[in-house]
Amino acid sequence: MTSKFSGLMLFLALAGFQACLGCTTKKDKASTPAEEAELKNQLSLARKEGIPTTIKEFEATLTKLKPEENAAKYYMELDQIQRKRRQALIKTQSVEYSVLWSSDKAVIEKAKAVLADHSETLAVIDKATALPGCSFPRKWDDGLYILTPELWHLRNFSRLLVIRAGVHAQEGRHDQAVSDIKKIQIIGQHLLQDGIMTEASVAQAIEAIGKASAQELCFRFRNEKGYVELLKNWESSESRIPAYLSLRAYRFNLVEFLISMDQIQKDGNSSSLPLTPEDQSSLGGAFTSLISQAKAKTNIVQGFRYQWTILKKIAVDDVPAKELDSNWKVASHTIYQGLIRFPDLAKVYDALSSDDSISQRIKQFRGRQIVNRALLRALEQKVIPTEIKTEDLISPFTGKPLIYAFDGSRITIDIGEKNDDKSPRLFVCPPKRNP
Repeated sequence: MTSKFSGLMLFLALAGFQACLGCTTKKDKASTPAEEAELKNQLSLARKEGIPTTIKEFEATLTKLKPEENAAKYYMELDQIQRKRRQALIKTQSVEYSVLWSSDKAVIEKAKAVLADHSETLAVIDKATALPGCSFPRKWDDGLYILTPELWHLRNFSRLLVIRAGVHAQEGRHDQAVSDIKKIQIIGQHLLQDGIMTEASVAQAIEAIGKASAQELCFRFRNEKGYVELLKNWESSESRIPAYLSLRAYRFNLVEFLISMDQIQKDGNSSSLPLTPEDQSSLGGAFTSLISQAKAKTNIVQGFRYQWTILKKIAVDDVPAKELDSNWKVASHTIYQGLIRFPDLAKVYDALSSDDSISQRIKQFRGRQIVNRALLRALEQKVIPTEIKTEDLISPFTGKPLIYAFDGSRITIDIGEKNDDKSPRLFVCPPKRNP
């Protein structure tokens, strides 16, 4: 991922290097009483705003479930099943696509063979999605280095449900097909209950798979109203921003950085972290002479508080893109000002940052929502229309109504988003690879 702050970090590195010139030792800058007091004040303000600052405060926000209600054990079992197979889950996308669009006997038999090969996995998925909630037993004190192996294959596992839904649909069992797509949605909802950013991002990807499959089934079997109702319910349950930009997804961010900083402080260096030799060079020690630990932590808390305020606002109101991106950049810059003492954590923070601006990510999310509304508007009718009302279907990219067309076999929806090649970003159903 290309760093958006590489110039800033280079400047800080040079400053740290210059601070060391002529020095035989790297003196750690001590925190003043005033800096310690301000850090306590910032942490107090964060807590008042609802931001956890310790593991105990964060754990108080977790979903409380009885063991018999918690699906986590089954998702962890799926990881163990995959490890025992000693092979990557087979690439199922071509099978998934084919069975959604083709009633050919050979295609259905191939899909059934995939399902039979993964029958144990599907049985565990069925158990997991029958439960009301999910909360994983995490080692929260690992901070930024918490392991989440059970998330690695969940997207591929959800594709198995798409294949099974396709087989059900092709053989006329539409209620069961709808049920399997709903199970994909349940997996996403389960991950959002703990809802740290990693889980929220995976949940978003999984729900995108389920929603796309529901759209294709809705078109392919448009006389079956169960698929239309599924899409309607899906739309009504969605928030106005992506799950990974929600307050719930961000509520562990400050805690995990504070934990990791304390680990470095305790060790006296970064040797406990997975760094390259270059990261652990003598240059890194220079940063301890630039800023005290209390001042560094204060900047980081302030930056995360600022991000929290921005996220709280966009959850309920629209913010102009330039204002939103400018404010987010200020918040990130404030965090970086604290991370100059912890250059290894600065690299982690940079890796976690998206190349897309926050306004762009919200536009992409809302663009998909607008496309779904247009598709529903067309498929709700007995005969797919060549035109639909679009005055209220405003593209977040152009500020104008989206462009809808139906040529008798394929729906095309243009929301005006540009790719790198400057061509329009189109939603097409059926996809052009339709056999």
